[in-house]
Amino acid sequence: MSEATAPTDAPSGSAPTPVTEGGERCLNCGAPLYGPHCYACGQPKKGLIRQFSSILGDFFDTVLSLDQRTFRTLFPLYFQPGFLTTEYFAGRRVRFVTPLRLYFFLSVIAFLVISLVARPDLSAGPHGLTIGSDNDPKALARLDPEARTKRLAEIEQAFVLVPEEQRKEAMDDLRREIDQELQSIARRRQGKAEGAPDSDDDEGVPHYSFNGKPWDPVANPVRVEWLSEAMNQSLNAEIGEVIRKAKGVRKDPAPLVKQVFSLAPQALFVILPLFALLLKFVYLFKRRLYMEHLIVALHSHSFICLSLLVAIALGKLETWTFGLGALPELFKWLLIAACTWVFLYLLLMQKRVYRQGWILTLLKFGFVGIAYTILLSLGMAATFVVSLIVL
Repeated sequence: MSEATAPTDAPSGSAPTPVTEGGERCLNCGAPLYGPHCYACGQPKKGLIRQFSSILGDFFDTVLSLDQRTFRTLFPLYFQPGFLTTEYFAGRRVRFVTPLRLYFFLSVIAFLVISLVARPDLSAGPHGLTIGSDNDPKALARLDPEARTKRLAEIEQAFVLVPEEQRKEAMDDLRREIDQELQSIARRRQGKAEGAPDSDDDEGVPHYSFNGKPWDPVANPVRVEWLSEAMNQSLNAEIGEVIRKAKGVRKDPAPLVKQVFSLAPQALFVILPLFALLLKFVYLFKRRLYMEHLIVALHSHSFICLSLLVAIALGKLETWTFGLGALPELFKWLLIAACTWVFLYLLLMQKRVYRQGWILTLLKFGFVGIAYTILLSLGMAATFVVSLIVL
């Protein structure tokens, strides 16, 4: 292969860079290029001086994990149980998004969407009118009469496209429940004025008990024998703060809901290795490495996150198509099918990956399902408590 010398206007003191006929050289060190990066110095072939659309594609790939592999991965992830896992075990990995990256991307998107759709809202659907907790009878009863009248008018206007008979019935029910709540508030206030014992505050929050008596940081505090006096005082101060926050949550649960959903991805990420450990125990005699079980856990949780997105989309479509013939019923049945597919998919995935008979697979699937439900419940309970503490 013949070589030519680099142009004579190269920087002073630098050796001439040989150029291979028909080949490309690294502009930094002059080594031959055999791919998108130089094997000698590591400099990428691509710089910023190129089409903006190409730079935008790199941004989505790096920051949002979106590239052509994502769309090539999502179809088998949802419709082919165990396919991505078996392909990864077989060494065919470059065509698909890596398990950890796939799980991270889908879990962030899923919990972001859930936090958005979980907000109280005004909506009309096949199951009636939904006004959200910010507009329920208790919330409306606490408003002053002028503000309450204005809010009721806004609610009625929001449902202007709902058939008049249904709208009138719903608004009459709402006004009747508001009247009942106003009467209940009046009775509680009258009881307080007459010196009746206050077992519940205006928001219906009961006293918290310890040792059969109402908890009190001074008269009846929580005491842990093996903790120092200072630590017990700190514990009771934290209990008092949590109780105060719990009362506030009953008035406005939105901040707590937001905090729970912000911590849920981290909690699920902590549960993942424990789930993989559970699979390792159940399939102990298969002699698989722990990392193989972790790959199974990542792919199965990625599928669950994707299923949540599908279910949310179908549920919204059912609501948005309310009154449009058979469409709501169609989306309702698709939603039922999507929920059923979750359990069937996970069973088929377990069968395909671990390659055991149906009887053993069903028994182990049932055990793993029960154990995982307990594990998930404990994780969500811990998330709720932590969210209440850091709120």
